[in-house]
Amino acid sequence: MGRRNRSSVLSATPSAREKWTRTIGARLAPGPEKLWPYTLAVALLPLIVLWHRDNPLYPPPWYADSWFYLGFFRNLVEFKRTLFLNYYYGSRLPWILPGFAIHSLFSAVAANCVLHLAVHIVATLSLFSILRLTAGVRRAFLAAMVFSVQPWLWAATGWDYPDGAGIAYCLLAMALLTRSALRPVANGSLFLAGMALAAMAYTHLFLASLTPLALLYYIGSAWAWRRTPPIHAAARLFLWAGAGFGCVTAALCFINYLLDGSVWFYASSISRARDMASNFTFVRSVWTEHQLLPWLWPAVAGCMAALLLLPSRARRELAGRNAAALLFSAQLLLAFAYMAYLQSRGSTVMGHHPYVSYLLPYTFLAIGISFWPAVDSMSLRAYVIVCAAAAAVFAVVWFEPLEILASTSSVARQACLAFCAGALPLALLLRRRLAGTLLAIAGFAVFCSLSLAQTTSLWILGQGSREQYRRVMDARQRIEEWRRGSPILFWYDKREPGYFDYFALNATYLAEVNRISEGFPSGCPERAARGTVVVALSGQAGVAAIARSALDRCLSGTGLKAVSEDAFAGGQGPHPYTIALLGIEADPSVLRPLSITFDLTSRKGSLQLVPNPTRDEPLPLNLWYSSPGALQSATFEGIEVQTPGGRGVYAFTYPALEAPATGRYRFVLRYSPRSGRFGFGAFPADESGWLVIVKSQRNKGKHSEEAAFNLDLKRGDSVVLRIANDDSEDRPSTFLIEDVFVDLVAPAR
Repeated sequence: MGRRNRSSVLSATPSAREKWTRTIGARLAPGPEKLWPYTLAVALLPLIVLWHRDNPLYPPPWYADSWFYLGFFRNLVEFKRTLFLNYYYGSRLPWILPGFAIHSLFSAVAANCVLHLAVHIVATLSLFSILRLTAGVRRAFLAAMVFSVQPWLWAATGWDYPDGAGIAYCLLAMALLTRSALRPVANGSLFLAGMALAAMAYTHLFLASLTPLALLYYIGSAWAWRRTPPIHAAARLFLWAGAGFGCVTAALCFINYLLDGSVWFYASSISRARDMASNFTFVRSVWTEHQLLPWLWPAVAGCMAALLLLPSRARRELAGRNAAALLFSAQLLLAFAYMAYLQSRGSTVMGHHPYVSYLLPYTFLAIGISFWPAVDSMSLRAYVIVCAAAAAVFAVVWFEPLEILASTSSVARQACLAFCAGALPLALLLRRRLAGTLLAIAGFAVFCSLSLAQTTSLWILGQGSREQYRRVMDARQRIEEWRRGSPILFWYDKREPGYFDYFALNATYLAEVNRISEGFPSGCPERAARGTVVVALSGQAGVAAIARSALDRCLSGTGLKAVSEDAFAGGQGPHPYTIALLGIEADPSVLRPLSITFDLTSRKGSLQLVPNPTRDEPLPLNLWYSSPGALQSATFEGIEVQTPGGRGVYAFTYPALEAPATGRYRFVLRYSPRSGRFGFGAFPADESGWLVIVKSQRNKGKHSEEAAFNLDLKRGDSVVLRIANDDSEDRPSTFLIEDVFVDLVAPAR
């Protein structure tokens, strides 16, 4: 195709259109000697970036969200089922499931590399496939190279935030839609495209709002290339792509049901999107320091190229390459306009680079089909030399030390930007000549260097490293050996040199959700439960002793105490630090077990100290009585119970208990969870409302879990223990009540 007369392809004669159709058919079934060298070369393009350093494959330590998903990769079942139930991060299954699978097969460092390279290569190969079919293999390869080495793409594919996966799924879907639009019958490609669109939409809900662009692209392509009536193309799309979309949806619903018991896996993402739409709290302008945000520059460059060539393209027939160019340009301009509209309405998506990264596929499709038509008429030798020279230039750009790039003066950056602003439009004007090709490569090389400086100085790319990633993951593995499904809390000081290690490790357990404070050893846990593992990280000497002493002060008067479990070196070198693991346990030395004497007449129980203070004496379980709709049955292990449906509905009540003395009392319900969740707490004697309530854990399959709370009571005060349903979907909850204990907490000696 590259050596054919371009004007004959784009003419309006029927024979030209038939020739285009035959040429496209040949591209769809190329001989292995024609296509495989290009495909292999595209798959190896990441080596241009990684030949000297592999930093782009590792997430920046300060960006918490990326590490959140890594936590789901490593602890999928526990995070989905118990620890972070109904968190919207866990609803993005098209990204989490592949991450979980790869991390299950490889070590942490190897899995990180395999996952990120797979995402990057799928995205690049898909872009190459689209442009190969619409612009020719030579232009497609050069465009794929420029795309593959773009730092803003590596910022998306080199971490665990879902934007890289979203880009890959978007381009994969468009590649399959392109293939289907160019063939008379390609129902299989349409079905697979529907699957890819489903994965794209469920990877990030914002991407779902961009899926209509792909659908319109297919309908427009089918009409432009094969004159398929739009209504017929839409019907095929609805039937076959819809079937693929539905199959993926059904599969993800089934998998999610196995993971956490709920069918509709995307409910939390929709709820989160609804909240953000009504109250977008991450407001950010597109301007900083009197210039456009750096991550918007590639999209702006693509829009300018599309607009510059629009007049000449509009005068030609909507067929062949011209149709593809117009469709790619329309996609980019519509996506950019849509995001600009959201920005103007207060949902400032353009102020955040992960959202703007979703413009990269449309940007580089528009760029790829606009530049380099001169390569179609080159000799093979000349073309290979041009590609080799381009690869060498980009390799040199990525070789330059990141510290130098980050410290580049603003004057030098402005000079680079000015060069790009002049070179790239000129390259478009000279695009049919060798000079235009070389000028475009030079312009994109400088633009790559500028983007690399921007991503580095903003701490978005290149700040992570293999060594740091290994430290964090080794520490996490050791913590997991001790934790074994227990709740976890982190404690560290953000002013210490090892802060980024501490933060990244904490972020694999959703950061502030499971953190005592960032001012170790100050702060206290808001809720401390028996069995919780506390991870203290510090470069101070005697971390374990400091953490235990501070934690004991926090736990004073609760009947709990801190115990040291393990301590190990977390980091070496100039800034060594220690990781101390502590557990929270009941403190028998301050707990005075109580028993009950029950008055049948008043239906009130009187608590009293047991004769032997070293032995717990559980309250009788047969005194629990059920609310309407609740069920209970006695077993040799305890009482199997089922609450009524409806969140907050009362299920079981224990008779009033009278305190024998003024002091602090600890109430403990020991249980085995089955399904759903419940709340356990206390009412005053007049049952006017909850004095306190704690929620159960959903550790399905575990035994002897505890729901516990403390109450300060005066002598003669009475409390009523009660259990209520707390299932988020208003379904009945089931569990086994094993024991109920009451202790008087004596002052610490």
